[in-house]
Amino acid sequence: MYWSQMNTALFTIGVDAWWMDATSPRSSRPIHQYQLAVTTNQTHMNPTALGSGSRMLNAYALVNSQAVYEGQRAAAPNQRVFMLTRNGFAGMQRYAASTWSGESHRPGRR
Repeated sequence: MYWSQMNTALFTIGVDAWWMDATSPRSSRPIHQYQLAVTTNQTHMNPTALGSGSRMLNAYALVNSQAVYEGQRAAAPNQRVFMLTRNGFAGMQRYAASTWSGESHRPGRR
């Protein structure tokens, strides 16, 4: 379903590189409460098929990249895939994903 929506709305009209901005665990809490939110999330997702929630917390980026890669390759087998992701996980490079560190903070700028 995920690739299907991207394919219909974007790939079919020529978009063929992806900025995957939502590939990191998300917390709706203020930054000072983030650690508590992570701990709560880890507690609620134990166990997973691959191990503890704390060990696999960032794996979403891997399967997200896999879905896009495999979907695009199925739709256009001879076309390269490229995506930029905010979050990384071991093995993502096999799905043509490159990780960027997010926004850079410069003192004095908001």
